[in-house]
Amino acid sequence: MIYGTNILKLDKRKKTTFCNLRPLKYMMIVLSVFVMCGMSFTQMQAQTASEIQAIKRLGKQYGYTEQQMENMMKSADSPNRNNGTNRSANAVDRNVDNSNINGHALKMDDLGNYPIYDNFNTGFGSTGSNRHNAINVKSVKSSSIYGRDFFKNSNLNFSPNYNIPTPENYRLSAGDEVVIDIWGDVITNITSTISPEGALNLPEIGPIYINGQTVKQAEANIKEYLSRIYSGINTDPPTTYVKISLGKMRSMSVNILGEVENPGTYTIPSLSTIAGALYSAGGPAGIGTVRSIKLMRKNKIAGHFDVYNFIVDGRFDQNIRLEDNDVLVVGPYENIVEIEGAVKRPMRYELRENETISDLLRYAGGFSKDANVTSVHIDRIKTDMKNGGKIFNGAIAKSFDVPATLFKEFVLIDGDIVTITKNRDKFANRVLISGPVWYPGAYSITDNNTSLLQLIESAGGLMDDAYMQKGYIIRLGLNSEKLQVSFNLTNEMNGTEKTVLMPDDSVKIFSLQELEPAKSISVHGEVNRANNFEYREGMTLGDAILMAGGVNDAATLSRIEIARRICNDHDSSTAINKNDTIAVIYKIDLLKYPDEINTPLQPFDAVYVFKSSLYKPQQPISIQGEVIYPGTYIIEKNTVRISDIILRAGGLNADAYMRGTKLTRVLNKEELARLRTAMSIAKKQNMDSTSLDSLEIGDRYDIAIDLEKALTNKGSYYDVVLREGDIISVPKLNNTVKISGAVLYPNTVTYNSKLRLNDYISNAGGYSQGAMKRRIYAVHMNGSVSSRGSRNFNVLPGTEIVVPKRDTNKTNKVTLAEMLGIASSTASIAAIVVSISQMTK
Repeated sequence: MIYGTNILKLDKRKKTTFCNLRPLKYMMIVLSVFVMCGMSFTQMQAQTASEIQAIKRLGKQYGYTEQQMENMMKSADSPNRNNGTNRSANAVDRNVDNSNINGHALKMDDLGNYPIYDNFNTGFGSTGSNRHNAINVKSVKSSSIYGRDFFKNSNLNFSPNYNIPTPENYRLSAGDEVVIDIWGDVITNITSTISPEGALNLPEIGPIYINGQTVKQAEANIKEYLSRIYSGINTDPPTTYVKISLGKMRSMSVNILGEVENPGTYTIPSLSTIAGALYSAGGPAGIGTVRSIKLMRKNKIAGHFDVYNFIVDGRFDQNIRLEDNDVLVVGPYENIVEIEGAVKRPMRYELRENETISDLLRYAGGFSKDANVTSVHIDRIKTDMKNGGKIFNGAIAKSFDVPATLFKEFVLIDGDIVTITKNRDKFANRVLISGPVWYPGAYSITDNNTSLLQLIESAGGLMDDAYMQKGYIIRLGLNSEKLQVSFNLTNEMNGTEKTVLMPDDSVKIFSLQELEPAKSISVHGEVNRANNFEYREGMTLGDAILMAGGVNDAATLSRIEIARRICNDHDSSTAINKNDTIAVIYKIDLLKYPDEINTPLQPFDAVYVFKSSLYKPQQPISIQGEVIYPGTYIIEKNTVRISDIILRAGGLNADAYMRGTKLTRVLNKEELARLRTAMSIAKKQNMDSTSLDSLEIGDRYDIAIDLEKALTNKGSYYDVVLREGDIISVPKLNNTVKISGAVLYPNTVTYNSKLRLNDYISNAGGYSQGAMKRRIYAVHMNGSVSSRGSRNFNVLPGTEIVVPKRDTNKTNKVTLAEMLGIASSTASIAAIVVSISQMTK
């Protein structure tokens, strides 16, 4: 693209000017919200939901309700436009409260104005472009050149002050409303607006042409005209007085061109300044300068604006008030210099011609606290041909180390990189002391503080717990290597030794507590809060038990032990074989010897409170099904059998099926560990352990029992001893037989004692392909399993006949015998493994 071609497209774009806007009262309500948020009507429709919500939040801060903002956004799409030509409808009335129109809280925009911009469409010159959309909606990318972000700060307010007297040098133009106050012999007030032809129409006098005149010049002309009617104006002394002021002030158009974010034509209040106009355009961008912004007025340079003078020095003289048709030109920058290191604001700065290091340091806020202020280092990439720069053997870049005496003389040029080095934290006369002194920290070496003893006295002296035998000093050698100098603190304090300190010495003194291990005791067993506790001198057994929350209801006071470690050869226990003893055990019986509660403890003692041999928590078991009194019963003695619980439950009722009774038991910790071990070994022996991985280890298992034999042979092996959590289930008679597995039609049929195994298989359609006929097994209601060919294989009421199917895809199966070898010898675990083995077939 050729530079300058975009400016030619300005007139081709559609503009929304003063003549096609809505009537004043309604228009000001709608436009103030969108100008306040920096957004045009067309852009408002293009925003995302999150951005619209952000704009609404901003609108609420300015006093608008949710419904008002919704109505304003809807009305923005209305095709009706007022084609009147009243330009004064967009003026600012200084004599009325502009904060409320038709009951709506009308607020200023980010500039503090009520501006109406020439262009509301996106593109060149659009004030609803990225500049204003960025405010509180999208984050503006920060420029690295100091002064660029000044015009992207949404908290700035360049509002003209409408509460001051009208400036005498303000030039009047079409659209300004002039208020003429007359008092004295005559009291009246005349308000008139300057017409597009530049005339002020006064009743009974006619037009007075004041366009282009200052307020002071216009006041003189108006007095002359009014003196024709009011003779007291020219008398000496006058008896009639005239004063003019501005009512509604016009808006004016300015052109902002060059390297700015949004160049174009802007309509702004007539009291606006250069800074306010630049803020509307988003400020300099790209290669735009912030140091030499030109104001063109009637084809002549009317002023320059330097942002640094404005924001660094606070000078307001260059922030000139604009006039209609003024042109602001932002040209390219002159010199960009970067400063880094130990300054308060390291970044890139724009310098004007012949500015020096001192100027750059002033813009950067000066040196930081750790800066080396004696000199700065400069890397220069650009050859300075003005000062006789030469190329030496192909090298162009040069470096300079400039002393502080030349800061005001050394001129910086474009591309220079200025580095401020930091001071090293190496002190010429500082020493450090730490440890048990009253005031540890840093001290200086002086004539009165050169020895270790003098340093300790300066630090307030030693504390009572200081270790007097040894301390050390960390000292830097000639090559900055660390050296260690040891000293005897007792000798230093009594003066028999004297250690002379050196700069950067670090003195370390130890405390007795620091050199001893952390001392603790532990309390275990039947206490409420078993834990480790800090040991304190004078602690007793009773103290330790109290710290553990006291004993619980299972504890016995007749058996408490204190286990004491053998710490060193000087242990007081001389009656023990130290070569064979790990700990010394002290047995305490508080029931017989209550005074032993005051037994003193030593560091690292372990206190054990044992459980009473008579303590037995209640152990519930359950019986359910066909008994007279089903429910939960508590085991009343160490050995309780099935027959005992059946008796306590009132015996079996008429519907009970004894051969189907089963016992469900909760796995204890030992059984659960053995089962997991069996599963782990089975997986290692099985090439394909997918089926084993899918199995879940529950917390219960079934025990096959023969209730009929248990009741007729009480106390025998059939009469199983119960334990906590057992569940006895006595079912009703189930006179069916279920056939499942590798059969053509798995089925359930009525039990018939005359039928054999093959008869039941036939009732299921016979064997299917892959059936393992020799591996058929039966699962009975009481949980017992019998395989075909065994002596106890038979079909009973409630039995399930299972025909396994051969799995041709798996090899190296874990057999039942292998699983039984893996598991424990207990019948309960063997039963679980049998089930697992069958499931993995």
